Amino acid sequence: MASFQKYQTKQNGTMWLFKAIKGYNENGQATTTTRRGFKTKKEAIIAAKEFEESVRLGTYVEEKNIFFKDFALEWLKLHEKEVKPPTIRSQTGMVNRLNKHIGNRKLKDITRRELENTIGKFIDEDKYTYPHVRNILGVLKMIFRKAVELEILQRDIAKDIKMPKRQRTLKDLETEKIEFLEKGELQVFLQVLKNYGQGTDIPFFTLLAYSGFRAGEAVALQWNDVDFNKNIISVNKTLYSPNNSSKNFKLLPPKSLNSVRKVSIDSEVMELIKQLQFEQKKQKFAYGEKYNDMNFVFAKPNGLPPVLGFIQYRLERLEKYLIKNNLLNRHIYLHMFRHTHTSLLIEAGVGIKEIQQRLGHADIQTTMNIYAHMTENMEEKASKTFSNFMKKLGQN
Repeated sequence: MASFQKYQTKQNGTMWLFKAIKGYNENGQATTTTRRGFKTKKEAIIAAKEFEESVRLGTYVEEKNIFFKDFALEWLKLHEKEVKPPTIRSQTGMVNRLNKHIGNRKLKDITRRELENTIGKFIDEDKYTYPHVRNILGVLKMIFRKAVELEILQRDIAKDIKMPKRQRTLKDLETEKIEFLEKGELQVFLQVLKNYGQGTDIPFFTLLAYSGFRAGEAVALQWNDVDFNKNIISVNKTLYSPNNSSKNFKLLPPKSLNSVRKVSIDSEVMELIKQLQFEQKKQKFAYGEKYNDMNFVFAKPNGLPPVLGFIQYRLERLEKYLIKNNLLNRHIYLHMFRHTHTSLLIEAGVGIKEIQQRLGHADIQTTMNIYAHMTENMEEKASKTFSNFMKKLGQN
């Protein structure tokens, strides 16, 4: 039978532990284990029963002395075979944040209360948005699940941890805000693009605005994805470059199966891409054997694909011109063109299902959330426009 004991901690006050027999040595003497970190005696009793049952059934696993930071690194190496490079890079950052709190703790000594406090600290620090902390908790759960699977831990103490409830902060609301260019702002941008764009700027940014493509999908386009006869472009891959190098890149499957799609493109945009193909043929001839013919649509003069860092630099150049000349006084980022395209589809009366298919959203809920945010923004602007109109009317 297990024995139970109450003890005091500085951080969490009164806690409970249990001691139970885990087996017998070669001399027939009982060997015991001690488990700590239970909020109540009831929790300790339940855990002790589970432990004793595992010993009885022969499924008990001797927990190993391994630090969280060491196992988390091992988990990342295993996990990188299952996910895309951008995902593992993001999760590595989350592991680093967890390591600051529990990295030097042995896995077997970490308690559920300790994990709950760690997640609570991320929220209290107010450095990260609520959704980001939820993602950190997701990584934490995967690490502990894998530790049990590899028989490093006996119990998964993280599986039932839930995100603390809280009021949404101003930071959350600002993060949730979906920004897009108004129709008039887009027209100004496209006019400046026409007069001031360089290289592939004009066809690239015009395509983003008219298609809703993700920037990574656009830079990955190859000529066999373009059907000039039907004015259709097929999206079936995305370009990933960890070091923003045109020589070090991977073509990966798109974000989800729904992201693989055929998109009808405006004939004027297709004409821009056709002109780009003509210019590219001239570049091939000029470079001769030194040209890296990889069949990319938005290739650099040497044939290599542009990376997102380079595209962002080009966009910043255009943004500076717009601000300097008082044509547009706001920050423009690449994903804004996808939101802009969505807003124009909504304004044109396109249905949610059609918008989902065109944008390649895996879940229609994603489309509906964006739709709700944008229509809310539009209604707010319509209200302000009407209010200003009535004020002017009253002054006349």
